[in-house]
Amino acid sequence: MSADTPPSDTAAKHDHDSPWKEALEHDFPKFLALLFPAIHAEIDWSQGVQFLDKEFQQIVREAKTTRRYADKLVGVTLLIARRRAAA
Repeated sequence: MSADTPPSDTAAKHDHDSPWKEALEHDFPKFLALLFPAIHAEIDWSQGVQFLDKEFQQIVREAKTTRRYADKLVGVTLLIARRRAAA
């Protein structure tokens, strides 16, 4: 493709999103600790995390807007939830 040739729809697109999502899933607690330390401190990490991709896709399909600000849904257990359950 030359500078005069517009990009075609069939041209291979670079996938920059998938490696980021894989890294996020692999090191989610570390990412959260770095970017959102207060939230990280409220999570009971002994309970693990759930990546809710199918549930997220259902939400996206039902959304009335086409604009998305997130594309990953993660389920966690908060420490306060365990304290309440133990009481």
